[in-house]
Amino acid sequence: MSIQILPPEVLERILLSANLTHKDIINFSLTCKRFQMCSDSNEIWRELYSKEIFDALNLNDTEEEIDWKQQFIVYTQTSRLVEEKVTSLSSKFYNRSELSFCDLKEFDDLLLKRNPSKDFTHLYILHSLRSKLNDKNSNTDLTYKYYGRKVVSHVHHRLLTSDVKQFVQDTNSETDEQNSYEMYEKVLVMIASWCQPEKQITYESVENSLDSLANKILELLQLKNIVDRNKIQCLQDLRTLDKTPEFEAIVLDVTNEFLVTEGFDGNKENYYLPDNSYINRVLETKLGIPISLSLMYLCLVGRIGVNVEPVNFPRHFLLRWRQYPTRTGIKQFTYIDVFKKGARMQESETSELLPPVGIALEPDYFHVATPRQTAQRMLRNLIAIGSSSSHTSRDSNFTLLRSTLELMLLVVNRGAEMSDMGFMLIRIYLQLNINHEEVERMCEEWQSVPGITDQVEYLRLHSQAQKEALQQIDTEITPKKRINEEFPHGNIRFQVGSVTRHKKYKYICVVYGWDKKCTASQTWIRQMKVDQLPRKETQPFYNVLVMDGSNRYAADENLEPCDPIPITHPEIGKYFKEFDEERGYIPNDELIKEYPDDRLV
Repeated sequence: MSIQILPPEVLERILLSANLTHKDIINFSLTCKRFQMCSDSNEIWRELYSKEIFDALNLNDTEEEIDWKQQFIVYTQTSRLVEEKVTSLSSKFYNRSELSFCDLKEFDDLLLKRNPSKDFTHLYILHSLRSKLNDKNSNTDLTYKYYGRKVVSHVHHRLLTSDVKQFVQDTNSETDEQNSYEMYEKVLVMIASWCQPEKQITYESVENSLDSLANKILELLQLKNIVDRNKIQCLQDLRTLDKTPEFEAIVLDVTNEFLVTEGFDGNKENYYLPDNSYINRVLETKLGIPISLSLMYLCLVGRIGVNVEPVNFPRHFLLRWRQYPTRTGIKQFTYIDVFKKGARMQESETSELLPPVGIALEPDYFHVATPRQTAQRMLRNLIAIGSSSSHTSRDSNFTLLRSTLELMLLVVNRGAEMSDMGFMLIRIYLQLNINHEEVERMCEEWQSVPGITDQVEYLRLHSQAQKEALQQIDTEITPKKRINEEFPHGNIRFQVGSVTRHKKYKYICVVYGWDKKCTASQTWIRQMKVDQLPRKETQPFYNVLVMDGSNRYAADENLEPCDPIPITHPEIGKYFKEFDEERGYIPNDELIKEYPDDRLV
């Protein structure tokens, strides 16, 4: 039977096949007028939209009828526009170590054009960026990904700022509802989303994951005949059940047993890993630190109807559970250490968590941490990690530190801590020579604060001087040639893109620049013991990106060639567009202009 005579509804069912893409539908529509009419079905394009872009049902918060084919067209146009703008950034800012907010203003303009109640352009911008950044082939489009990460962070933070401000407003009141487990769940999602802009982390996705775990705990309670399967069939039934402290203790024991069986534990071997604070990563790796594990635990047992509260205990975040309702004060509570597999302890036993052991306990140690206080503590942890020397040596642009400080200023919003964090952020901005308008705005806001006027004025003048100097920077790339040049201190053995190994320290790196001889200061030469090398500073030196994320300046005699392997480094895309397994890294257009005679063969 010819497909031409099939009824429209049958044709539509065929076109709804999961194997067909939007390109297949377009090609089908070009066959004849009847097929074109059938291919315009809103249901077909809704399915394509859901499959190739988003889950349409999650986005459709309005009762208005949506033209899904038109939305597909808008997404395609937005993606092309975003790709063009991101691609253009390399030629504009190659000579800059970092970008300012104003350098990404054209993406702000895209956001301003959107009407969030009627379209999803802002989500299309993020989706098109993330699709490219999360491409399974991690060795291609490196320059696009380098600038794409900066753009997605900028756009994501712009969009998330309104949600953070709403969170701050919602937590201004001191009602019990504000300390519900849902509010602490929002803290977890807010911080994880803000700090990982390349990932789409939603409240719904985290909620579903925690719902799934809580349902498994319910199944375990039913299996152990702790609850009657016929009477308690869902979490809502269990949550509304009147519970004695004895029953709650059993529920906590089963929760502990379940989490241990599932493999959840404190990450003692890599305690200062940022992932330990991100709820999506805690759920994936099943490893965390006291505060992230405690909040996850709180959200799980809260779904079951057991109320535990977070305690801002020094150095070690805890939960408290009202085990003794008839007692008064803090003696009502038993304390839970989720980092130690849910171990329970009395108030006096918590002193063992404080160095030196046996230190006197203060009543303030046992106060409940509100959602905002909890967010601030999580952010202080991340700020400490981001500012540690081991982290900054791998991230010269202070990405984690900047991001968490910016969020902290939104969450704190007042007080001495705000100015302390603000000054830290300003110093980072000035060190990176970025965001001078924001620096001056912050200085203007604090210029009348007693005791810091002189410091504020110094930072403001420093910012203005940097901004003026930045306008004078020559954006032209000065080429460094090999042909017809003399190299009195030895040949430049390696070309940009060459993957090499350090003879002494054995690190793997890729060359992204070279000098005929060492151009560093005499202080650096003595400090790095270059003057003790056989050829001292009178030999070629190479700028290299190292596998551990650091940037180094290496002497020619210290490097040796090695088989090309991919280098994990945040700046790899600034200089290279792709990795080739045989040749090494392929320079992008700007690096080629700087080193026009370097060609990997």
